[in-house]
Amino acid sequence: SVVLPTLAVVTGPGELGYYAQLREVLAGFGHPLPALWARAPLTLVDAVVGRYVGRLGLPAAALADRPTLEAARAARHEAQGGAQLRHSFARLRDAIGAAYAELEAALGGEEPGYGQLVAGNRGRVLEQVAWLEQRTYGVWEKRDEVEARQWYRVEQACFPRGLPQERVLNPFPFLLRYGRTWLEGLCREHLDPAYHHLIYL
Repeated sequence: SVVLPTLAVVTGPGELGYYAQLREVLAGFGHPLPALWARAPLTLVDAVVGRYVGRLGLPAAALADRPTLEAARAARHEAQGGAQLRHSFARLRDAIGAAYAELEAALGGEEPGYGQLVAGNRGRVLEQVAWLEQRTYGVWEKRDEVEARQWYRVEQACFPRGLPQERVLNPFPFLLRYGRTWLEGLCREHLDPAYHHLIYL
């Protein structure tokens, strides 16, 4: 403030209270408290991250709050987890076994060789179920790898180094990539600093 006088300070929500405590300190050195301007919290969402957000079914709140993002990821993983697949295939095998047992009980004692025919057919059906289960797990694991990369991209874009985007990234990479139109429009919006804003590029 001595060499380059500070006219205004752009602060985050938590910093406003901190600067309020400096009023008397600055006055002791003969300097006034600079004007305090609350920073509008916002997250810039590029086209790729926007697509991933749609594919993953993320709520807007997840892009502004890391615990919400982590909760959404945990919920999706639970809903699409391998445990549910194993349970579904176990139920399918049980249902097939029960149906064939009913058939065998209905005619097994009356028709010679019918029980053996039912058992052979049941074995072939269960072989097909096992093949389908193996293929399904392969598809699920591949999809899980793809989703893991998408989750990582979203998290790194919105919370680089585990912090809100606005506290880590500067706007110049976005300006170089997307030009100034989005920034000029943003300046005309007069965003309310009381709310977090998502800006889709």
